[in-house]
Amino acid sequence: MAAVDTIYTALKPLLYLCKVFGLSPFSYTGDKQTGATKLMSLPSDVLWCVAVFICYLTNFALDMSGLYFRDAAKTYFAFIMFKISSRLCCTTIVPLLSTFKRRNLIQILVLISEVDQVLYKDEERRVLYKKTRSLIIWELVVISVLLLPLHISYYWSYTKRHFLNYYVLLIENVASVSGILMVIQFTTIVLILRQRYKHVNKLFDFHSDLWREGTKWGVENNLFLADMKSNVLSSHTTKYGRHQILEQRQIYSKLHYTVQLVNSYFGLPVLMFTFWMFVSVVFLSYSCVSFIDAAIKGQHSAEYMLTLPGLIWCVICVLIVLLIVLSCHTTTEECNKAQIVVENLMLRAGLSSETLNELRFLSVQLNNMKVSFTAGGFFTLDLPFVHSFVAVICTYLVILSQFQ
Repeated sequence: MAAVDTIYTALKPLLYLCKVFGLSPFSYTGDKQTGATKLMSLPSDVLWCVAVFICYLTNFALDMSGLYFRDAAKTYFAFIMFKISSRLCCTTIVPLLSTFKRRNLIQILVLISEVDQVLYKDEERRVLYKKTRSLIIWELVVISVLLLPLHISYYWSYTKRHFLNYYVLLIENVASVSGILMVIQFTTIVLILRQRYKHVNKLFDFHSDLWREGTKWGVENNLFLADMKSNVLSSHTTKYGRHQILEQRQIYSKLHYTVQLVNSYFGLPVLMFTFWMFVSVVFLSYSCVSFIDAAIKGQHSAEYMLTLPGLIWCVICVLIVLLIVLSCHTTTEECNKAQIVVENLMLRAGLSSETLNELRFLSVQLNNMKVSFTAGGFFTLDLPFVHSFVAVICTYLVILSQFQ
């Protein structure tokens, strides 16, 4: 088994699976000079992604041609919106991630790798990347366990359909998996950024304790303790401490630029996916209530079983939205902690003027580089968004319930 010693090898299981579904037009190649593994976008990879996009687009046209719209009588409009949202999501995600903005992913991974070279030692990086790969595998297993039975039951529920309808249904299930893989890719990168922010903040917390307690002396800590004892130690040691803070500023700058690339790369796909989740929950919730009501009235005694896949999919949709929001919210919170730690450091006594000025620059930098994850700039992915998401769903369910 190959060693997991780079961010590229840590993400290999996820990127290989995304490549199959047309979301990652990259191949792993070895650098002839260094022997390291890196990602490259080959023409064959791009052609495969284009073929997947054409397949989804063809399925979109077939599905919109009215193959089985007549099955949805009372919820005709909601059903059409559900189909359009799911097809628009898949046909938007694939070209954006695999063609127009495919270079952004490589830039994101390069910046993360550069930050890791500064923050972690070789052994620490290997352990961290192994944990990242384990997290990815665990996520893929959980998603497979949740989605595979649902898709099988959904496929078997249409036993009397024509072969062409089966093809449309199969591609629909494959396309929905593509959207969920995009979410896993997005949340994984966001959580990787959270880990880096958390590590840098811990470094500041550690040195804050050293400044606060002058009894903790050590060789590795002299670069910061020198500022507290600047009247005794040499000026060379004081300048070295200032340079360390400058290094932290550079790390924060790279992480902030990485967040901007993540928003640019995943912004519109996440927006379309969120719209699909919203319409899915509204349509399926209302359909399940209608089926249960019909079964209670004795019109269709077998309607209870038809509600089970819809209810399961509603729960999965809500869980996926929560996964997106919580990963973005925790990462944003971790970044915002940095300015609080720096402000607390500036209140400590005994700092030299050079170190204090560098901390001021860092505080201004953090204030101007606020981190937030957005869905294409339309809304911020944070906890208040969950409140709005639930409120709008309830509103539309009430509106639909008024129609006879």
